Amino acid sequence: MRWRWHPLLFAIYPVLFLYARNSGNLPVGVLTRPLVVAVAFGLVVWAASRLVTRDGVQGALLATGALVLWSAYGHVHELLGESFAGQHRVLLPVWVSLVVWLIVMTRRGQPMMAPAQDLERAAILLGVVLLAYPSIRIAGVLLDPPEEPRPYDMGKYTPGQEPHKTHPDADIYHIILDGYGRADILSELYNHDNTPFIDALRARGFCVSDSARANYTQTLLSLVRTLGGGVSMAGDFGHDPDSADRRLLARELKRVVRRGPLPWYCDWTRAFATGYTATEVIDADQYLAPIVSLNEFERALAATTPLGVLMNLVESRYGDWLHRRLVEFTFAHLAVAPNDPPRAFTFAHIIAPHPPFVFAPPSVTAGAMVPLADGDHVIDGNGLTIDQYRAAYRAQIVAVNERTLRTLDAILANGRASIILLHGDHGPGSLLRWEERIPQPAAARERLGILLAVRIPDPGPDICDRAETPAGMRSELMACLWNTAPRESFDRSYFSTWSRPFDFVEIGPDGEVVAP
Repeated sequence: MRWRWHPLLFAIYPVLFLYARNSGNLPVGVLTRPLVVAVAFGLVVWAASRLVTRDGVQGALLATGALVLWSAYGHVHELLGESFAGQHRVLLPVWVSLVVWLIVMTRRGQPMMAPAQDLERAAILLGVVLLAYPSIRIAGVLLDPPEEPRPYDMGKYTPGQEPHKTHPDADIYHIILDGYGRADILSELYNHDNTPFIDALRARGFCVSDSARANYTQTLLSLVRTLGGGVSMAGDFGHDPDSADRRLLARELKRVVRRGPLPWYCDWTRAFATGYTATEVIDADQYLAPIVSLNEFERALAATTPLGVLMNLVESRYGDWLHRRLVEFTFAHLAVAPNDPPRAFTFAHIIAPHPPFVFAPPSVTAGAMVPLADGDHVIDGNGLTIDQYRAAYRAQIVAVNERTLRTLDAILANGRASIILLHGDHGPGSLLRWEERIPQPAAARERLGILLAVRIPDPGPDICDRAETPAGMRSELMACLWNTAPRESFDRSYFSTWSRPFDFVEIGPDGEVVAP
């Protein structure tokens, strides 16, 4: 009996292995839900196998074999690629046949012509050996956590010496529409006139920057900078430029969201599930998510199993239903309820109009599976052309505009004073080539040109005339709300590649590299 727990080793191995390969980008906490599901699934398969074989030893061996086939399917499919054998209509029946063969063999008590007890010992040994690599890697992550950021420099804003608050009971909304481009970029490259949406924002009391650009071309870098994170932000984030470890950024983002963007202005925080683990702040005072949702790690894990076939079939016909549901949920629940306590900070990172293009008809992308990625990570490599990307993005913009205005109306109708910062973290990426350290000017302009708008309850000076980036806007907003002068200018923009996120190149407003 002591040898019969090997099914659980093979149930959790795929989870730990996938995390070990991505540990530089993901917090360890992302393992919790997949491990619980994996163990539960392993126990169910083990119990079902025991019923099928009516033997404890044979049942455990059948369970292990079935779990290996379950978790290996996606890897084999990827290895075979577009070949005849790699097509689901060929590979899936082969896999089902292998499971049937395992059932027949174990019911007959013929586990590959070797004593069952010896096979159990071999399964235990193999499981332990396989788990060694991811376990050591994860232990290294736990023992060597990302460095602690320096304390946030509040300067003269210290406890007991707070400047006068002009809106002491206002809620603050920080709404990030991921990949939302600037109006002139949408007109030039996407043949989309966004003037009606901009006019609608202004009619609702927003000021909108006509020359806005992102501080950085990657989400985490941009959001940490905008929220005033405590890492070194002058252009290197305090990191080795050769590093690809984004864990410090994810951790710092969660800290500054829990603190709120304007110190001592908010009493409680709200955050939403995003589908992107790095921007999900599950320990906010209120964390909102649909009953069923998957983050990108869980989706990648599901894709290694036959579940990936089902997901592909659904997405090819109906689009990415799970992600669309997540986006719709956030828009529908973004407004604070009228009877909730005052001074709420709501952080909403909405992954739209960024891919996956959940509001574009599948015919626009010609059935191509578009993941949560951008630039040449989805163009060409996933069968998507630049023209298809732009057509799908146009459909996204139309849908996002409609839902954004509906959500803003709900916020403004709840009877509470609200400060709203609405912007893109970066622009779209039809021209983006992730590993070009010096981007083409047109690609840099497209990626850095963003929507940037802000609304204050009692209109004061038009701060959109004084800031061109989200971080600069936050500085101006803070000065306006505290009745002080802006502390410093943050209107600078940087590009970095995906594999070297901290190796920055400064980009000017025209898309050209700024000379050192």
